[in-house]
Amino acid sequence: MCKKILAAVLAAMMLLCLLSGCSGGVSSVQDARQGVVRILTKTKDDLYYVASAVGVGKAGEAPTFFVTNHHAVSDDDGNVVANIYILKDSHAIPVTEDGLIDVGHMDYSRMVPCDVVYRAPNGSPDLAVIRAADPVEGRIALPIAKAEDTLESGDTVYALGYPGSADLTAYKEMGGGLPGSVEDITVTNGVVSRIAEFGPMGNTPIIQHTASINHGNSGGALVNESGALVGINAMTFNADGMDSGQNHYLAIESEVVIDMLDDLNIQYTLAGGF
Repeated sequence: MCKKILAAVLAAMMLLCLLSGCSGGVSSVQDARQGVVRILTKTKDDLYYVASAVGVGKAGEAPTFFVTNHHAVSDDDGNVVANIYILKDSHAIPVTEDGLIDVGHMDYSRMVPCDVVYRAPNGSPDLAVIRAADPVEGRIALPIAKAEDTLESGDTVYALGYPGSADLTAYKEMGGGLPGSVEDITVTNGVVSRIAEFGPMGNTPIIQHTASINHGNSGGALVNESGALVGINAMTFNADGMDSGQNHYLAIESEVVIDMLDDLNIQYTLAGGF
């Protein structure tokens, strides 16, 4: 009798989880903010750049692997950058009043060193995977939803990341530090314009959307209303496929991310899966 009751309870829990889109502790856009980190890269020429990245693995747990853009971990010549770090918080990197990184006073104890485990050949699709030296506590892996199966034109989506446009507005509040905490993550919302293929990126499946992004958002998450990852933000573009300030934003479809992770034998969680 007890076994029958237990089985019934488990079945009900599984049904509730399916109906509510159970996603390993992530059920909202607010939850999903914990799945995004800011990365700092240093080139062999001692140039520093910042971008965003998304944790993958068992949803809700501290991740070791992160997906970002190929261009976020590459220098101007297309070579992999010399060093990559994940910022633990907003006190790792002091910034001058004009927004320049104060290289001489960076606190590496507030950063997690990473290495690049994969970059897409020739940057197409514009994806890469980095591995942190240790699981990044306070951050979580996001569940992944298959965009092609779950999204259509007009659906609401949210871009999560660390756009450079927010750095100067945060300067006074952060006391001169470069934003890097979960609380600093910028959320912009928009709609799916269409799901298509992007010719300049080797016909990569993409989501064209209206959730505003700019430099610094590269490698950040595009999520649905349940907080599941549906794309990796990559660029703005115009009719010629070039970078622009127009209201055209591009994310690489989650199916492309899934295929990449499968090829690399890296664990991930599908939204609503068990």
